[in-house]
Amino acid sequence: MFDEFRNHNESGLALDQLSDVAHEQRAQSAVWEELRAAATVIGLDGDHPEDGATVRRVNDHLAGARNETFVPGLVAAGLSVLKDAGEVMARLA
Repeated sequence: MFDEFRNHNESGLALDQLSDVAHEQRAQSAVWEELRAAATVIGLDGDHPEDGATVRRVNDHLAGARNETFVPGLVAAGLSVLKDAGEVMARLA
């Protein structure tokens, strides 16, 4: 599903899917920090009309996250692709 969103330039939905996986996996702060960085790269913040709830969820997890460095493989791979897509979008803007 993540690839479908990415292929249709739906970075916000891809970020939402990754945050769902991170939540289900009880990801550590390193994952949530990467998700926040990805949101920044693609231009999303907590006030975004469509994807603000996802950004707020990321920030909420960061506020209470443990300070660990393990990044589950699936989330790490998705984050890498999302950041790449965000960088391409930024260059096209």
